[in-house]
This record gives sequence, structure tokens and C-alpha cells, in this order.
Amino acid sequence: MAETELTVERVSDPASPSNPTLQDVDSVNGNKFLNSGKTRVYFIGASGATGTVTITPQTNCTCANTSQHAQASIANDLDAATKWVQFGRLPPPQYNDSDGYAIIGYTGTVTNVKVMVCEESEI
Repeated sequence: MAETELTVERVSDPASPSNPTLQDVDSVNGNKFLNSGKTRVYFIGASGATGTVTITPQTNCTCANTSQHAQASIANDLDAATKWVQFGRLPPPQYNDSDGYAIIGYTGTVTNVKVMVCEESEI
């Protein structure tokens, strides 16, 4: 499977980006993005969306947190256009593949869900 790459926007405040670029999720192949460790991913809901969004670690976590996945249930969290979920910052040693990408997988109906990827710019 070849994931579709998402464009990473550089912003001064990724916690509340202004004029964000919303991108379509690739519900069939998944998505990937270059993860610097200063990257945050936002998913914006859609009416009728059901399923799950998962950003899976590429290595085992050695931390005390037993949760291995950054995961959101779309049926509960993203089932309307007014709902959104944020992931990040994601530690590169845990989440990046050998090429520096974090991988996003989807299950269920997510075709109308949007995503934006923001990275904190150096000031």
C-alpha cells in the first residue's frame, strides 16, 4: 500500500493555526506526513462519518503509557462537521518510519473527513 502524502503547513502557533489548508483523507490507502516532532495533526469531522483514525507507532513504546496508538473513534468524535480531534506532538523515534514519515490509517467511512497537518515554525 502506498500512502498518500499530506502537505505539512508551517505555522507560528500549531495549537490554533489561522487559515488552515484542509486536505482530503485517503480512506483506501491511508496518509503519511513528514513528522519533525513539532507536528500536530487535526481531523475535521463530517456528517455520517463512522470508523476510526489511527496513527500507529513504528516502534514499541518504552514509556509508562500503555497506550500504543494515537487513535480517535470517528463514530464518537468526528461524526459532524463541527467536531475535530488533534493528535501531536508525536515523538519521531516512536512514530516515524525509516524515511521520517508518520503513518495514518483509517477504517470505516471517512471519505468526507478532512485533515490538516501543521508544524511549528522556528521563530
